[in-house]
Amino acid sequence: MNKKNSKKGSGIVEVLFSVSIILVTLGSLIGAYIFYFQLSVSKLNSTSAIFLAEEGIEAVRLMRNDDWDGNIALLDMNTEYHLIFEDFMWNITASPQLIDETFSRTVTLEEVYRDGDGMIDDAGGGSIDENTVKVTSKVSWSGILGESEKEMSAYIPNIFMFHYEE
Repeated sequence: MNKKNSKKGSGIVEVLFSVSIILVTLGSLIGAYIFYFQLSVSKLNSTSAIFLAEEGIEAVRLMRNDDWDGNIALLDMNTEYHLIFEDFMWNITASPQLIDETFSRTVTLEEVYRDGDGMIDDAGGGSIDENTVKVTSKVSWSGILGESEKEMSAYIPNIFMFHYEE
């Protein structure tokens, strides 16, 4: 009778051991799936942020094309602004704008300095070029991996500074 009971007990132990191995394996697979899903969402947000930063620079270019003196020259340098698209036009605002309920974008304009040869001097030496600004578009968001940010810059010249009269 002891042999029968010990065989039944060892069968239960084998079943419990097998079930625990299956549960650990399934838990690991589910954990890996969740991790890679979160990573793919993070990469998607990173890619979207790059496009939004580029769009910020393009918006300032469009504003330059519309009216340098009214849209660009009047702005304070080294001040963070936000962009808003309304009435089929880009406009600058001081109010933060949330994009897709996830991203925050700022654009900052900086003075551009040129050396004696007319080359841009990033060190700030030389004279100020009144007809060129450096635009930095920064996009930030909170995600699963914490706070993230993408930034890009471009120089935007006043291509309409010469007025020809006939």
